[in-house]
Amino acid sequence: MTAKSDATYDLWVLPPASHSRWFAKLDWYLNWQMSKGLAHQRQKPSLELLKVLETTGMALISAPETGSTPLMVSAIGHVDALRCVVVDVGNGLRGWLERSHELMQGLQAKRVRLFLPKGAEISEAKEHLKKLGNKDLEIDFATDEEAT
Repeated sequence: MTAKSDATYDLWVLPPASHSRWFAKLDWYLNWQMSKGLAHQRQKPSLELLKVLETTGMALISAPETGSTPLMVSAIGHVDALRCVVVDVGNGLRGWLERSHELMQGLQAKRVRLFLPKGAEISEAKEHLKKLGNKDLEIDFATDEEAT
């Protein structure tokens, strides 16, 4: 039996720790990976490298900035899902749900658990997701209040 068939969910979607008590209740190793990934800062080129590039006439080609992209971590063996994704809540609940829905569709997830941000109501989330169209998607919800 493969690990894929052992997981109940294809995807868990969480808001960042500042918007969710669930984040801290995850498996410690998964929480560590996600916290470290979210805190990662792109390293800037050193002064020595910049000097070498200038003296040799070479140009520095940097990878494009990614902005606030969701963080995805493999969750096999840590929680009851294949992957966990942290989606920023910057645009409120509707924006968070829209971005989460895009990810669910893009990853072709069939069964998802949404850990709603603090203060979010399941009824509002269901209503908004219904407008986005999720016929082939089974979604379970967890409110932040349930994490206490």
